[in-house]
Amino acid sequence: MIYELVREIVSRIARDKVLMGLIVILVLGSFWSGMQMKHGEEGAYDRPVDIPQAQESRVEQKPTQEAQPQLDGNLACDFVKWWLTSAMDYSAASSQQGHSKAFGWMTPDAQQTFKTAFWSPDIAAGIADGRIKAQYHLSSVQAVALNPDGSVVVSANGTFIYQSGGHPSSQQMQTDYLVRKEPSGLRIAGLYNRVAPLMSSSTY
Repeated sequence: MIYELVREIVSRIARDKVLMGLIVILVLGSFWSGMQMKHGEEGAYDRPVDIPQAQESRVEQKPTQEAQPQLDGNLACDFVKWWLTSAMDYSAASSQQGHSKAFGWMTPDAQQTFKTAFWSPDIAAGIADGRIKAQYHLSSVQAVALNPDGSVVVSANGTFIYQSGGHPSSQQMQTDYLVRKEPSGLRIAGLYNRVAPLMSSSTY
């Protein structure tokens, strides 16, 4: 029955030229649309795609300056107070050992300046054999300058008492010490004595 129905429809289409033309146009139109869609899909993948390129970011690096170790003024003052107990030791029993200890906390240049002003070979020998007697009394210590390199200038005021064969003489002393922080610890890197000590005079 289905076969006869299909045969009847085909026969009718064959007899009706207009109906057959419409069917042919519909079939060709569907085929043509399918080809266009397929070509469009393939073309979408064939086209070159602009991929954003990551730009290399260049950060300008400023040359790093070597950081200078900073030194606190209070710490520098405490260091000078402690150091002076050995550097200004003029007792016959402990002066040699005290000055040897003090020199260990000084730079070579500062050692030479200190020896010239306060601990020459003649003075060391005079203290050892008792011909020279001397004492130093510290009265005040204060930081007076902070240098760009991180070092600190510490001013120490005190009284120096000196005796060599006569009556003792006393003199107010004011000395500036340059304290520097080094990797191995604090150091006396320089000194300037504002008043010439009595024991460096020609009396001895």
